[in-house]
Amino acid sequence: DVGTAVDGQGAWLTPWAASQFNPDWVYVAKDKVYRSTDRGTHWTALGDIPGGDCTAMGLCPSDVARIYVAKEFRLYRSTDGLTFDELDPPNGFSWIQDIEVSPSDADHLWLTLSNYNDDIKVIESVDGGDSWTNVSDGLPPAPVNCIAPDVDGAGLHYAGTDVGVYRFDPVEGEWSRHSAGLPNVVVRDLVVHAPSGRLGAATYGRGMYTLELPAPPVVDAALGRIRNPRGSMCDSVSIPLLPVYNLGTAPIQQLHLQYGHFGG
Repeated sequence: DVGTAVDGQGAWLTPWAASQFNPDWVYVAKDKVYRSTDRGTHWTALGDIPGGDCTAMGLCPSDVARIYVAKEFRLYRSTDGLTFDELDPPNGFSWIQDIEVSPSDADHLWLTLSNYNDDIKVIESVDGGDSWTNVSDGLPPAPVNCIAPDVDGAGLHYAGTDVGVYRFDPVEGEWSRHSAGLPNVVVRDLVVHAPSGRLGAATYGRGMYTLELPAPPVVDAALGRIRNPRGSMCDSVSIPLLPVYNLGTAPIQQLHLQYGHFGG
């Protein structure tokens, strides 16, 4: 007996993620999405999502209330951090493998699809999933398992497929193989490590590999761990304290932060 609610059984690879707003906030997607604001000690169930178990989830770095969830080939969106509505992406019955949301725009997202055709593999939306553009030219007829989108701020993407890593050139408008030094292997996850300027690729059964990324963008900033407030607080006024890291090559002249909270 595996239990119920957040302790219930989820998908074989159950999606989970830590919030970029506050690393104490953790999300896990099973029959529905569950949120913890205290590192997993207590959990709150978000709204019902029709279907079976969740198979992919994407959190928005710029909007704590925006959440995208997939159940096999079906896609759902929350704009209030609680309730979910179904979207209609043009993926047919191809499973949604990965959901990535732009760090600066909650309406800008990418989906990768699992299928064996050469027609539709990666789709992009700039209006929160209401309409989609197919950006699959050059990808092989194999599942696309993950994507690291817009790593340079100018439309450069990397995708992990069942046959290695591919790179999208925004000038050419198509993908090309980018797997020098990498075995012909399934790539399950891609992570950009901006401070070192490298892309990490996690494979199925062949370990981890890294590759050098292009020069960093001129303007790029990242938020560190929230230092204040931490845990629960009942004050009517709070003053957030968090570090800002300059990952670009030019000094930061101005920074606009948007943050939110749940509760009374």
